[in-house]
Amino acid sequence: MKLSLQTKMGLSFLMGLLILLIVGVTAWQANTIQIENSNWVSHTHQVLTHAEGLLNSLTEAESTTRGYVITGDEEFIKPYQAITEDIEFEYRSLLALTADNSEQQQRLFTIKPLIDQRLSILASLNQIRRQTGLASVQERFINGRDKQLQDAIHKQIDDLEYTEEKLLVLRTADTESAIRQSRLAITFGTLCALLVTIASFIVMRHDIERRTGAENALKIANSKLAQ
Repeated sequence: MKLSLQTKMGLSFLMGLLILLIVGVTAWQANTIQIENSNWVSHTHQVLTHAEGLLNSLTEAESTTRGYVITGDEEFIKPYQAITEDIEFEYRSLLALTADNSEQQQRLFTIKPLIDQRLSILASLNQIRRQTGLASVQERFINGRDKQLQDAIHKQIDDLEYTEEKLLVLRTADTESAIRQSRLAITFGTLCALLVTIASFIVMRHDIERRTGAENALKIANSKLAQ
């Protein structure tokens, strides 16, 4: 059964509309995934920034105490209180940012007593140096136990950063995949729409030419009949 020109035009319109709908839904889904993954990538960068800030603040607390113990200059110890506040801020920020990750939360719960213990030791060294002088704290500085505590803290932070870096790689890959999927959907949809448009044009042109030819033949026949 031959379809009328109006039917063919309607089918072409429906096919084009269906293609646009498929492309729109696919692109929307890919864009949603891309936005979500981009947010997670940003979140991971924040965790890494605060982890590095915690490590730097701890190192700064060590350096401040060392400078004060060696020189006895109070200028070295003045920033100490602000540094301890920075350490607490960085820790609480990490705790909030990793609330969705039980593995990272456990690391932070493990590291908190170590940090508190280390800060307590540093505060004690500062107090001893202020009260009794350099000789009383020299032995504490070469004590291996303090070094082990510092290494344990650094290891926990390193493990935390390593886990976040792995997540960053995965989330970046997911974002790039979503971008490729969106581009592919748009490209494929555009090509399909172009092909449908060309095919519709060819079919309708052929139908119009056929109709025109039939009309001309009918006119000639009518003319001969009239004669």
